Amino acid sequence: MKKIGLILALVFTGFGAYADFDLASNVEPDVTIVVPCIPGFPVIPGFNFPGCKPQNQQGRNRACFYADVNYTGDAFCVNANASRADLIRSGWNDRVSSVLIQGRTSVTLYSDVNYGGRTLTLNRSVADLRTHGMFNDEVSSLRVKRGGKGMPKQGQVCFYSDVNYQGNSFCLNTGDEQATMNSSWNDMISSIKITGDASVYVYKDFNYSGGNLFVNRSMPDLRTHGGGWNDTISSVNILHADGQP
Repeated sequence: MKKIGLILALVFTGFGAYADFDLASNVEPDVTIVVPCIPGFPVIPGFNFPGCKPQNQQGRNRACFYADVNYTGDAFCVNANASRADLIRSGWNDRVSSVLIQGRTSVTLYSDVNYGGRTLTLNRSVADLRTHGMFNDEVSSLRVKRGGKGMPKQGQVCFYSDVNYQGNSFCLNTGDEQATMNSSWNDMISSIKITGDASVYVYKDFNYSGGNLFVNRSMPDLRTHGGGWNDTISSVNILHADGQP
């Protein structure tokens, strides 16, 4: 695998940037910038300056990943049908806090390098990953695919550690899925609240296996549902209210 290290000396500003290009893969360059964002500074394709929000390019299928919530802080973007197997190499391991999805794109996040560990699939932007099952600052590899549904209708499913929508919680949007709950949430869900155009399949085992239950209304106490669903959920798939993806 051939790599080329390219150093750009921006003489007219006195600043520099370094990019590591991997010519044997469909992955955009990893970028480390050693200077802060310069407001109004012209955008250089393939380079992202800390604190500078990548431009929203209409019609482009890609996803941008930010170090801070609400799409702020350092950022990098990956085109659809590309991936990053090891964010440690680019200095982005366990740093992603928000994800901006552009065009018809979906994103799958992994807690370990080489697409291992827990997974979370997103079909729309998430301003704060702290609301998505403890994935904030825990992403180590990712895949970006073309063909997502874009911004779906408003719908959300929230999961709670206690009955009556109490205790710790996290929420997923229509089109999201989580194949493997982390240790903080595996077998810990006791109530489910559904709002808007949403429903959910819950599973007792990882990777959408084991017993499953389709839920299309809020359930304040899973102990009251037959089949022993309280504190037994290990993976979930969020759908529209009619049960369609």
